[in-house]
Amino acid sequence: MGTNIFEVNKKSVEDTITEELNWVKDTELSKIFPDRIIIRLTERKPYLKIIYENDYFLIDSEGVVLDKIRKENLDDYKDLILVRNAVSYNVNIGEKIAKKNVLSCAEIYKILDTDLKSIIKEARIETNISGDIVFCTNDGKEIIFGDGNNIAKKVEILKQLLKEETEYTIIDLRSPESPVIRYKEVEV
Repeated sequence: MGTNIFEVNKKSVEDTITEELNWVKDTELSKIFPDRIIIRLTERKPYLKIIYENDYFLIDSEGVVLDKIRKENLDDYKDLILVRNAVSYNVNIGEKIAKKNVLSCAEIYKILDTDLKSIIKEARIETNISGDIVFCTNDGKEIIFGDGNNIAKKVEILKQLLKEETEYTIIDLRSPESPVIRYKEVEV
């Protein structure tokens, strides 16, 4: 306020807003002569939830940590998948996490139909060398997706398998050409 419109540094204002407000993805400042400035903001949107120890965080589609959320507020974001083992350190708001498979969890979850989403409780990233994506169902079963490659193909195979199989304990889709189904061991 009170600054001459010619003295307003467009780039500096845009950069300051984007750097200071972690929910802002992009800023565009327009000078409307003789005396108006319009600032357009592109907001970051929550894409998934992660947990580290007992702390929950919202992450956007670029891996930026948007906010810390309280456990009792998790239902406000029930349409987002919760990913465990996404990080092994306490993250800071505004920080970008760089794990591709973490973002792939949300990508996979978003393309699942309503029926499939209804059976998924959460996802986790395995600590193995490839960081496999594993979806855990509400009844304690596991669906191993592996990495984020061939998502559409793996989802179609999963739909087919779930139509046929109900007593599985693990469905392994790491190799979509030859999925593996493990069954609960029955004592004889």
